[in-house]
Amino acid sequence: LYKWAKENGFSGFTYQSEIQVTQQYFTLRSWVQNHIEKLDDNLKREILYQIIFHIKNKGIDISDIFDQTGFSYIASVWLLLYVLKFFSTQRQRKIIKVLCLIVLNLFYHYPIILVYSLLYGILQFVDIPTRVKILISSIVLLVIFPRALYSLSFQIPLIYRLQTLFSKSHRKIITACLIGSICSIKFQSIQLLSFLFYPIIRYFMGFTWIMGFIQLYTGLNIVELVSLVSRMISKIQSIKINGNIIGIGMLFLPMVYALFKQHKFRIYTIASTVIIFLSLSIVHPLSEVTVLNTPKNTNIILKSMLSNCATVLSEPKSVISNDLQSYLHAKGISKIFAVVELGDDTEGVEIVSAPQSYVAEQLNLQNTEHPIWYFKYNELTFIVFTYLDHSDITYLLNHYDSLNVDVMILANHGSKNANPPELFDYLQPKVCICINQPYLSSHLPSRAVIKEMDKRGIMWMDTGTYGDISFFSIFHKHFALTSSGKIVIIS
Repeated sequence: LYKWAKENGFSGFTYQSEIQVTQQYFTLRSWVQNHIEKLDDNLKREILYQIIFHIKNKGIDISDIFDQTGFSYIASVWLLLYVLKFFSTQRQRKIIKVLCLIVLNLFYHYPIILVYSLLYGILQFVDIPTRVKILISSIVLLVIFPRALYSLSFQIPLIYRLQTLFSKSHRKIITACLIGSICSIKFQSIQLLSFLFYPIIRYFMGFTWIMGFIQLYTGLNIVELVSLVSRMISKIQSIKINGNIIGIGMLFLPMVYALFKQHKFRIYTIASTVIIFLSLSIVHPLSEVTVLNTPKNTNIILKSMLSNCATVLSEPKSVISNDLQSYLHAKGISKIFAVVELGDDTEGVEIVSAPQSYVAEQLNLQNTEHPIWYFKYNELTFIVFTYLDHSDITYLLNHYDSLNVDVMILANHGSKNANPPELFDYLQPKVCICINQPYLSSHLPSRAVIKEMDKRGIMWMDTGTYGDISFFSIFHKHFALTSSGKIVIIS
């Protein structure tokens, strides 16, 4: 592939386990990339790729600072404008900002946040009310990128612009509530200190981005500086409020209403609401089956109503990961039936020595390394595949009849070979779930599998897009609730 790319005028870069090949033509981006390629030091080259292009491989990962939404690019412009504040007029800064945003859009191939900032920056030269500028720039952006409505790259800048419409005394509190609500819906967690110190963190991001270019063109070594900043921000971002706190997000409109009306008790209203919903998340009276967004392992949690004991179905020889442990703590689960092993840092979770067959049946007796879990829960029938090869599929089709599946967890992260059409015809599931791995930029589930599911009218979701997915029943109606706030009626 490398030889073919060179012979045909292509250049490429690795992205963890994937290789992306891009046509080589002269742009500002390719010019900078060529300068990085000339460096002899592999470590410096990798660091610069991460800082400037957000490209990373398995060896180094500082993505905890440099997220993919583009805030670090904008942060560099904020930092520049803050410095220029002492040497220029307001109109000059507006012109400089627009010019910087044009260059950054060309450099990064028009990500949502940069296009949105450019549209709003251009409207700053027009003498119209601020709310009209916000409305026009938002509508134009949504025409260009219709799906931007679901992106934090659109939502957070919109909130920061809307704060100019709030009264000064309420501005910071309302902005914090809105962003916290969106984060709780989107990620089912809030990085508390990262959220509180975001104004500081964004300048760190912009500063490091600028330092990346300084190293590239002066030879100054910034590896130690980046490492120091990365460790510091990682510590800040490691403190989270985890759990089923989606109620905080759902309640942000009454919160904002209370802020406007309850002048005397606005702080008490927010504090009591947060405490109530965090408490409800611990009690969580519903029984449910949850597919966790833990891409390294298959983890299915079966929780009974008002119980602190759950069943964990997982891959053989897997251990309790941090994500699984956080979920168990957030749901108040202190005991589990499982074959998973305790990790070194596991606290507050007791492994109960009861077989998983207590709840679920393991169908793949031919190959226990590739378990197939089959169980009924809340009047729904589930089948969970981990990894399947051709012999496993043949065994299942030949040894079992009339399984009548409602929910199917796709095998091998939704790959084509492990999910053939005859498997869908045999099981006839209503819903399919793909446990997606974030570092795979290839399309999962595969397009062939999606085509087969669509052909049969099967609803499907993937944890890479929706996060954790929980199934529960209310009055004999069956629902799926995602951590991103989507509710699906199954039957």
